[in-house]
Amino acid sequence: MKKWPNTQQSQECEIKEFIRLYKIFAHGRDFVIEESQREKPDYIVKDVATGEKFGVELTSTYLNDRSVPDVHKKDGFKEIPYCPNEINLYKNRIIKKIKGKIEKAQKGYNTDCPLILSIFANEYIAIHMEDSDWSTFAKENKQVLDLMHPFIEIVIWSWRGRVFSIRNSA
Repeated sequence: MKKWPNTQQSQECEIKEFIRLYKIFAHGRDFVIEESQREKPDYIVKDVATGEKFGVELTSTYLNDRSVPDVHKKDGFKEIPYCPNEINLYKNRIIKKIKGKIEKAQKGYNTDCPLILSIFANEYIAIHMEDSDWSTFAKENKQVLDLMHPFIEIVIWSWRGRVFSIRNSA
């Protein structure tokens, strides 16, 4: 079995990768970590150029509750099969996670600064998901995503360097 990072190590890695990938967007910014919080959101980041602060809530999403112990922690995983049914199940899991985060944020996150929800698509099958898949995901879930407040943006990213932004149009 592989050594698995603890929550703090995972979050530190995720916020650094989020910051690195966020610069890719046309609307991207160069963020630095201002503070790690005990309350929600997980981090406050600051735009290097403007000084503007944003709250970033991190979440890592797997296909199911057994992915980590049954697949990710095992050594020797070499092939990542393309399975449309599993990808659809994974998309459903992600939208469920987004709904949950929106509900929690509406009930008590610190909203002193604009909030961004970072979704780490941390499942091996995400390697098969292209920008067009995420665009379709956003269209299919428009009703939920249009109600993302208090988040101003949802950023979905993977280790493969793929990053997709859904911005609040309101």
